[in-house]
Amino acid sequence: MNWRYIPLTKLDSHTEMALEEVLMDWVSENGAPLLRFWSWKEKAVTIGRSQKIENEVDLEFCRSSNIKVIRRPSGGGAMYHAPEDEIVYSVIAPRTLFPADITSIYRNICSELVEALRKMGIKAAFTPPNSVTVSNKKVSGSAQKISSECIVQHGTVLYTPDEEEMFSVLKKNTSDDRYISSNISSVAGVKRFKDFSFSKFFERIENSFLKNREYFTQELSETELEKAQRLVKEKYEKEVWNLDP
Repeated sequence: MNWRYIPLTKLDSHTEMALEEVLMDWVSENGAPLLRFWSWKEKAVTIGRSQKIENEVDLEFCRSSNIKVIRRPSGGGAMYHAPEDEIVYSVIAPRTLFPADITSIYRNICSELVEALRKMGIKAAFTPPNSVTVSNKKVSGSAQKISSECIVQHGTVLYTPDEEEMFSVLKKNTSDDRYISSNISSVAGVKRFKDFSFSKFFERIENSFLKNREYFTQELSETELEKAQRLVKEKYEKEVWNLDP
């Protein structure tokens, strides 16, 4: 199947999140899968669709430090993001293209990250349900949204995270309520294990995802960006979406 490839973007965090929803519509309408990458333009925390924000994030610290807080359309735990700290990948595809089992989808897609890191000389492994680890350190976490027609899996691949700020932003959640809790485990950037530039790091990840796919490159269209901007105003920048599950 021919994939649409959208090269690396670096837009504001609300727009990047809205684009996931816009591009789900593109996949549903066209019946074709797509792959894209982005990096963060500003510091942000994303939380999973069903998380209770006060259990996960120090909102006062975020406000005083000018860190955006955005709820994802996907599940998973809270994550801290910063420019040049990581690469985000997104696979959006017709549901029939992947197994029905959620963990199998994670394994299928994360195996491409594992392969890329191993080719860099880093002994990575897939750790169920949705992580890639190196020496018991989490270097990548992913989340999914599955509709009747398509699946979204997006995830971060850490390069040089600011762990001190990360753990200042994210709370250690020990509550036992109905919301999904974040698992703040030991994390590391891949540069700790192999010293190479950010551009080389991204190039290896990109090549690993593209090498076994037939694809065409198509940038984001003006229409897609306009739809994303409307969604930002209607949804992703509103407190009712970001603060209430």
